[in-house]
Amino acid sequence: MDHEEMIGRNRTAWTANAYRAWIERYGTAERAAADLIVNPRRPLRRLLPAIGNPSGQAIAIPLGSHGRVATALALLGAEVTVFDIAEPNARYARELAAAAGVPLTYVVGDFQRTAFGCPGAFDTVAMDLGIVHYFVEIERFVASTRTLLRSGGTLVLSEFHPLVKKSLDVSSGKPRLFGDYFATYVEEAPTPCDVFLDGESPDCMLRRWNLGEIVTAFASGGFRIRDLAEHPAAECASLPGRFTLVATAD
Repeated sequence: MDHEEMIGRNRTAWTANAYRAWIERYGTAERAAADLIVNPRRPLRRLLPAIGNPSGQAIAIPLGSHGRVATALALLGAEVTVFDIAEPNARYARELAAAAGVPLTYVVGDFQRTAFGCPGAFDTVAMDLGIVHYFVEIERFVASTRTLLRSGGTLVLSEFHPLVKKSLDVSSGKPRLFGDYFATYVEEAPTPCDVFLDGESPDCMLRRWNLGEIVTAFASGGFRIRDLAEHPAAECASLPGRFTLVATAD
């Protein structure tokens, strides 16, 4: 499957019911905004240790979905731009930001194209959970993120750990082998928002990269790796559930 076919399938999947799913999960924009105003740091807990103080920073969020991370960063003083493929995501995010009383720029389209309209515009690119596997050509994805950053800018990628996404099931607290960590195929999977709608949406397409592939792509794509931390899975603390990669744009 090439990039164009994968993007087309994923656009269809994410456009189907995303707006309704986010209302089901987080409530109306007004209700969700009220929660964020009280505690904007909660949805940022995986990102803030690497971002530091977001106030005054220009921050890009590729695949920013419903906009909760973006709105929370804006509440803390950042100038935020989201890049995403689905207009229903943009609708919820724009309503959320408006209800929270903060500005938000939301760019809808194929990230690997839209990113090149903002060269060197950002101090930080931040990505939070479930990003990299939507791209079948990881080198092009890395090039897009690098394009957004000024020289010396910071990349923060907080992502699901490939070990538990590709080969281990830890949901019961007892690891169970189910797949091939080194598999390179593209697979079908439900969108995250479909969890809240009982399977009503079409599946999306994912290419699950392993950790070595991800780190190598950034290290060879114009970034200097500063830190790579692995974090325990919530269901099984003896295995990694996610990782955080922090890098500087050369």
